[in-house]
Amino acid sequence: GHSLILVVLLSFGISNGLLKAQVPSMSYEGQQVAQIELVARPGVDTEALERLVAQKAGEPYSSQKVLATLKALRGTGEFTKVDLEVVPVAAGLRLLFLLHPVFYVGVINFPGADKTFPYARLLQVVDFSPQAPYERSQVKTARENLLKFLARNGYFKSQVQVEIEVDHTHELVNLKFVVVLNEKAKFGQVVIVGPPPREVLRLQEAVRSVWAWIRGASVEPGEHFSRDRLE
Repeated sequence: GHSLILVVLLSFGISNGLLKAQVPSMSYEGQQVAQIELVARPGVDTEALERLVAQKAGEPYSSQKVLATLKALRGTGEFTKVDLEVVPVAAGLRLLFLLHPVFYVGVINFPGADKTFPYARLLQVVDFSPQAPYERSQVKTARENLLKFLARNGYFKSQVQVEIEVDHTHELVNLKFVVVLNEKAKFGQVVIVGPPPREVLRLQEAVRSVWAWIRGASVEPGEHFSRDRLE
Protein backbone atom coordinates (compact mmCIF):
# COMPACT_ATOMS: atom_id res chain seq x y z
CA GLY A 1 0.00 0.00 0.00
CA HIS A 2 2.74 2.46 0.92
CA SER A 3 4.79 1.67 -2.19
CA LEU A 4 1.78 2.39 -4.41
CA ILE A 5 1.28 5.82 -2.83
CA LEU A 6 4.98 6.60 -3.31
CA VAL A 7 4.82 5.73 -7.00
CA VAL A 8 1.78 7.95 -7.53
CA LEU A 9 3.47 10.92 -5.83
CA LEU A 10 6.64 10.51 -7.89
CA SER A 11 4.66 10.31 -11.11
CA PHE A 12 2.79 13.50 -10.24
CA GLY A 13 6.04 15.26 -9.42
CA ILE A 14 7.62 14.38 -12.76
CA SER A 15 4.56 15.48 -14.75
CA ASN A 16 4.36 18.72 -12.83
CA GLY A 17 8.06 19.37 -13.43
CA LEU A 18 7.64 18.87 -17.17
CA LEU A 19 4.74 21.28 -17.20
CA LYS A 20 6.82 23.95 -15.48
CA ALA A 21 9.66 23.43 -17.95
CA GLN A 22 7.34 23.95 -20.91
CA VAL A 23 5.85 27.31 -19.92
CA PRO A 24 7.43 30.44 -18.39
CA SER A 25 7.37 30.61 -14.60
CA MET A 26 5.78 34.08 -14.75
CA SER A 27 2.09 34.06 -15.59
CA TYR A 28 1.17 35.93 -18.78
CA GLU A 29 -2.32 34.46 -18.96
CA GLY A 30 -4.77 36.81 -20.69
CA GLN A 31 -2.19 39.37 -21.82
CA GLN A 32 -2.26 40.48 -25.44
CA VAL A 33 0.13 38.65 -27.79
CA ALA A 34 1.58 41.16 -30.25
CA GLN A 35 3.97 38.99 -32.24
CA ILE A 36 4.98 35.35 -32.67
CA GLU A 37 8.27 34.17 -34.17
CA LEU A 38 9.58 30.71 -34.94
CA VAL A 39 13.34 30.99 -34.47
CA ALA A 40 15.30 28.28 -36.26
CA ARG A 41 18.68 27.69 -37.88
CA PRO A 42 19.12 28.86 -41.50
CA GLY A 43 17.55 26.48 -43.97
CA VAL A 44 14.53 25.55 -41.86
CA ASP A 45 11.23 26.44 -43.54
CA THR A 46 9.49 28.12 -40.61
CA GLU A 47 6.52 29.15 -42.76
CA ALA A 48 5.62 25.47 -43.20
CA LEU A 49 5.59 25.09 -39.41
CA GLU A 50 3.22 28.00 -38.76
CA ARG A 51 0.22 25.68 -39.09
CA LEU A 52 1.35 24.03 -35.84
CA VAL A 53 1.12 27.29 -33.86
CA ALA A 54 -2.13 27.22 -31.88
CA GLN A 55 -1.42 30.51 -30.11
CA LYS A 56 -2.07 33.40 -32.48
CA ALA A 57 -0.86 36.97 -32.54
CA GLY A 58 -3.60 39.47 -31.70
CA GLU A 59 -5.17 37.05 -29.19
CA PRO A 60 -4.79 36.82 -25.39
CA TYR A 61 -1.97 34.62 -24.13
CA SER A 62 -3.24 31.10 -23.38
CA SER A 63 -1.07 28.59 -21.51
CA GLN A 64 -3.13 25.78 -23.02
CA LYS A 65 -2.49 26.98 -26.59
CA VAL A 66 1.20 27.60 -25.88
CA LEU A 67 1.59 24.06 -24.51
CA ALA A 68 -0.21 22.67 -27.56
CA THR A 69 2.16 24.59 -29.82
CA LEU A 70 5.25 23.34 -27.98
CA LYS A 71 3.97 19.76 -28.14
CA ALA A 72 3.26 20.01 -31.87
CA LEU A 73 6.66 21.52 -32.69
CA ARG A 74 8.46 18.88 -30.61
CA GLY A 75 6.40 16.20 -32.30
CA THR A 76 7.97 16.96 -35.69
CA GLY A 77 11.21 15.34 -34.48
CA GLU A 78 13.21 17.94 -36.43
CA PHE A 79 14.67 19.73 -33.40
CA THR A 80 16.80 18.71 -30.44
CA LYS A 81 14.78 20.97 -28.14
CA VAL A 82 11.94 23.50 -28.35
CA ASP A 83 11.78 26.37 -25.85
CA LEU A 84 9.60 29.42 -25.39
CA GLU A 85 10.93 32.90 -24.66
CA VAL A 86 8.48 35.67 -23.78
CA VAL A 87 9.57 39.28 -24.37
CA PRO A 88 7.26 42.10 -23.15
CA VAL A 89 7.04 44.90 -25.75
CA ALA A 90 4.99 48.09 -26.00
CA ALA A 91 2.20 46.40 -27.98
CA GLY A 92 1.97 43.37 -25.68
CA LEU A 93 3.97 40.12 -25.66
CA ARG A 94 6.45 38.85 -28.20
CA LEU A 95 6.64 35.05 -28.21
CA LEU A 96 9.77 33.36 -29.52
CA PHE A 97 9.55 29.62 -30.08
CA LEU A 98 13.22 28.60 -30.14
CA LEU A 99 13.75 25.55 -32.37
CA HIS A 100 17.16 24.16 -31.38
CA PRO A 101 19.89 24.18 -32.38
CA VAL A 102 19.40 27.96 -32.57
CA PHE A 103 22.05 29.99 -34.39
CA TYR A 104 23.08 33.46 -33.20
CA VAL A 105 24.06 36.64 -35.03
CA GLY A 106 27.84 36.91 -35.36
CA VAL A 107 29.80 39.54 -37.30
CA ILE A 108 27.87 42.31 -39.09
CA ASN A 109 29.48 44.25 -41.97
CA PHE A 110 28.33 47.10 -44.23
CA PRO A 111 30.50 47.13 -47.38
CA GLY A 112 29.71 50.18 -49.50
CA ALA A 113 28.46 52.26 -46.56
CA ASP A 114 31.11 51.95 -43.84
CA LYS A 115 33.35 54.58 -45.47
CA THR A 116 30.52 57.12 -45.56
CA PHE A 117 28.89 56.46 -42.16
CA PRO A 118 30.42 55.43 -38.81
CA TYR A 119 30.21 51.68 -38.21
CA ALA A 120 28.68 52.23 -34.76
CA ARG A 121 25.87 54.32 -36.29
CA LEU A 122 25.08 51.63 -38.86
CA LEU A 123 24.89 49.05 -36.07
CA GLN A 124 22.36 51.26 -34.27
CA VAL A 125 20.25 51.43 -37.42
CA VAL A 126 20.00 47.66 -37.96
CA ASP A 127 19.40 47.26 -34.21
CA PHE A 128 20.53 43.72 -33.39
CA SER A 129 20.76 42.99 -29.66
CA PRO A 130 23.98 41.43 -28.35
CA GLN A 131 23.80 37.62 -28.43
CA ALA A 132 20.57 37.85 -30.45
CA PRO A 133 19.31 34.63 -32.07
CA TYR A 134 19.22 34.69 -35.87
CA GLU A 135 15.72 35.53 -37.11
CA ARG A 136 14.98 35.82 -40.82
CA SER A 137 12.19 38.34 -40.16
CA GLN A 138 14.52 40.56 -38.12
CA VAL A 139 17.06 40.59 -40.95
CA LYS A 140 14.32 41.79 -43.31
CA THR A 141 13.37 44.57 -40.87
CA ALA A 142 17.03 45.56 -40.48
CA ARG A 143 17.39 45.93 -44.25
CA GLU A 144 14.28 48.13 -44.42
CA ASN A 145 15.57 50.31 -41.56
CA LEU A 146 18.91 50.72 -43.32
CA LEU A 147 17.22 51.83 -46.54
CA LYS A 148 15.16 54.40 -44.61
CA PHE A 149 18.30 55.70 -42.88
CA LEU A 150 20.11 56.10 -46.21
CA ALA A 151 17.13 57.94 -47.71
CA ARG A 152 17.03 60.32 -44.74
CA ASN A 153 20.63 61.17 -45.53
CA GLY A 154 20.02 61.94 -49.18
CA TYR A 155 20.69 58.53 -50.75
CA PHE A 156 17.21 57.99 -52.13
CA LYS A 157 18.37 55.57 -54.86
CA SER A 158 20.50 53.37 -52.64
CA GLN A 159 20.28 49.58 -52.81
CA VAL A 160 20.89 47.02 -50.05
CA GLN A 161 21.40 43.29 -50.49
CA VAL A 162 21.84 40.95 -47.51
CA GLU A 163 24.33 38.09 -47.68
CA ILE A 164 24.53 35.50 -44.91
CA GLU A 165 27.47 33.30 -44.01
CA VAL A 166 26.64 30.31 -41.80
CA ASP A 167 29.26 29.13 -39.32
CA HIS A 168 28.01 25.64 -38.42
CA THR A 169 30.93 24.96 -36.08
CA HIS A 170 30.13 27.86 -33.77
CA GLU A 171 26.40 28.06 -34.65
CA LEU A 172 26.70 31.65 -35.84
CA VAL A 173 25.28 33.59 -38.78
CA ASN A 174 27.47 36.43 -40.06
CA LEU A 175 25.54 39.17 -41.87
CA LYS A 176 26.79 41.34 -44.70
CA PHE A 177 24.62 44.30 -45.76
CA VAL A 178 26.03 45.10 -49.19
CA VAL A 179 25.20 48.74 -49.94
CA VAL A 180 25.25 50.60 -53.25
CA LEU A 181 24.73 54.26 -52.34
CA ASN A 182 24.46 55.69 -55.88
CA GLU A 183 24.47 59.47 -56.28
CA LYS A 184 23.46 61.63 -53.34
CA ALA A 185 20.47 63.87 -54.00
CA LYS A 186 20.87 67.63 -54.43
CA PHE A 187 18.51 70.44 -53.58
CA GLY A 188 16.49 71.68 -56.54
CA GLN A 189 14.07 74.58 -56.64
CA VAL A 190 12.79 75.57 -53.19
CA VAL A 191 8.98 75.46 -53.18
CA ILE A 192 7.00 76.59 -50.13
CA VAL A 193 3.29 75.76 -50.15
CA GLY A 194 0.63 77.00 -47.74
CA PRO A 195 1.32 80.58 -46.56
CA PRO A 196 0.08 83.70 -48.43
CA PRO A 197 2.24 84.74 -51.45
CA ARG A 198 3.94 87.59 -49.55
CA GLU A 199 4.89 85.23 -46.71
CA VAL A 200 6.20 82.67 -49.21
CA LEU A 201 8.60 85.27 -50.63
CA ARG A 202 9.82 86.13 -47.15
CA LEU A 203 10.43 82.49 -46.27
CA GLN A 204 12.29 81.84 -49.53
CA GLU A 205 14.59 84.75 -48.77
CA ALA A 206 15.07 83.44 -45.22
CA VAL A 207 16.46 80.08 -46.32
CA ARG A 208 19.00 81.89 -48.50
CA SER A 209 19.85 84.62 -46.01
CA VAL A 210 23.30 85.37 -44.64
CA TRP A 211 22.26 84.24 -41.17
CA ALA A 212 21.00 80.93 -42.49
CA TRP A 213 24.32 80.48 -44.30
CA ILE A 214 26.24 81.21 -41.08
CA ARG A 215 24.15 78.64 -39.16
CA GLY A 216 24.66 76.11 -41.96
CA ALA A 217 20.91 76.11 -42.61
CA SER A 218 20.91 77.78 -46.02
CA VAL A 219 19.33 75.90 -48.93
CA GLU A 220 20.71 76.54 -52.41
CA PRO A 221 19.82 74.69 -55.61
CA GLY A 222 22.55 72.23 -56.58
CA GLU A 223 23.81 71.65 -53.03
CA HIS A 224 23.85 68.10 -51.66
CA PHE A 225 20.75 67.15 -49.71
CA SER A 226 20.96 67.48 -45.92
CA ARG A 227 17.99 66.72 -43.71
CA ASP A 228 19.47 68.83 -40.91
CA ARG A 229 19.03 71.96 -43.01
CA LEU A 230 15.32 71.28 -43.30
CA GLU A 231 14.76 70.82 -39.56
